[in-house]
Amino acid sequence: MHWINGIIMLLKGRKSALLEDSTEKIINSLSYDKLKNKIPEERKEQLKLLNVVSNDENAIWLIDYWCGKDIRGLIQMPFSRHWIMHIEASLRIKNKIYS
Repeated sequence: MHWINGIIMLLKGRKSALLEDSTEKIINSLSYDKLKNKIPEERKEQLKLLNVVSNDENAIWLIDYWCGKDIRGLIQMPFSRHWIMHIEASLRIKNKIYS
């Protein structure tokens, strides 16, 4: 459990601020029109063909979810929030197994 707290502290700390700065630089370099672009249908189909996400009905929604976001939304998805979500889900699974 200590390693999880360490990861959370790291992600919320200095590295996160550096990531935020570089993210803002990328966003500022793109035009408003580019930031509002969404992933084209052809690219979604390519992702499905590459099997980057399981074809299971409980997982395939991920492609629609991520491809439904515009470029700005994809870039600004907080990396730490994404990791923490997976860590918390893993802990719930572990607790169910060992309880």
